[in-house]
Amino acid sequence: MNERNRAITRSRLLPLTGCSRPLVRYRGSMAAMSEQDSSIEDTEPEVEHTFMADGIDYKLDPNWVLASRLSGGIGAVIVFAAGLIGLLVVVFASDWRGPTVLLAFGVWFLLSAALAAWTQIGPALRYKRHRYRLNEMGLRIRRGLLWHAELSVPYSRIQHTDVSRGPIERWFGLSTLIVHTAGTENASISLDGLPAPRAYRIRDLLLVAVETDDAV
Repeated sequence: MNERNRAITRSRLLPLTGCSRPLVRYRGSMAAMSEQDSSIEDTEPEVEHTFMADGIDYKLDPNWVLASRLSGGIGAVIVFAAGLIGLLVVVFASDWRGPTVLLAFGVWFLLSAALAAWTQIGPALRYKRHRYRLNEMGLRIRRGLLWHAELSVPYSRIQHTDVSRGPIERWFGLSTLIVHTAGTENASISLDGLPAPRAYRIRDLLLVAVETDDAV
């Protein structure tokens, strides 16, 4: 009976031990896949080769509005919390009573509501006014709400370019192009709200134009 029981026990354990090996290999493959995904995220996105220096005014990516609202909302929450904590400290440390306390909290609420509204409305208004253009002369950026500004960066003034991508920008597939120029005024000009492939494409076009201009 003992031999029979041991045989039955071995027969029941064999499928389990046989299944344990594929599970180990599967866990290893999942780890390799996760490492591969993390390495892909660190690489540059594919360049948009169809974009050319055609002198046409382009809008920012529509996702820039959502990204700006999200980042502005996060900043507004931090400001709200800091303002509320500071107000509570002042109220408990002072002899404010009744109407004064209500007035202080009323002012805090109105300012917080105004800031929250601007973080949601402002990006849409800025999106309507923001344009950029790349032509044979250089890069031109037009922006501003009440005060309109138009920045022209000729190729001869460009020193080098960078592309930055913050966490929120990566989430929405956006990038910021930073153009470093010669001179003290506007030594660096940033153009945010670009699709990541287009930002790298403009960077490459600027580098080629600068090298050609230096060669001439």
